[in-house]
Amino acid sequence: MKKQVLFSVFFVVSLFFSANIFAQYPIASYDTPVQEGTCFMETHSTAPTMSAEKRKLNIDTTDPLSASTGGTVTFIVYSEDMQEFQGPFTLEVGQSKEIEINEKKWGLTVLSTTSSKTLMSVYTTSADTE
Repeated sequence: MKKQVLFSVFFVVSLFFSANIFAQYPIASYDTPVQEGTCFMETHSTAPTMSAEKRKLNIDTTDPLSASTGGTVTFIVYSEDMQEFQGPFTLEVGQSKEIEINEKKWGLTVLSTTSSKTLMSVYTTSADTE
């Protein structure tokens, strides 16, 4: 378990040092084409409008070229201050995932994808609205 956490931290830190190479999108982004290294980050205007204790990060994956699933997307979710990590998670294209997050600003980085045309929608919601 410790090796997985250390590997995840090392990987995310190395991605930040080479951040100019990869695309970065704000959270909320919809139907965004992704590849290995694509990053999504919350902006200041996103976090304050929602309940600090009851927020969820929603991730939806699709492939516009195929109605069937088959590809996968692996990603990690982390706080902007790099103190909290969740994942890595692997989703089949066509699946969705909700991840509970706190009041901090959060980011998501795609670690790998097996489909060349995968689209992701990444956005936050408040549990109070459900």
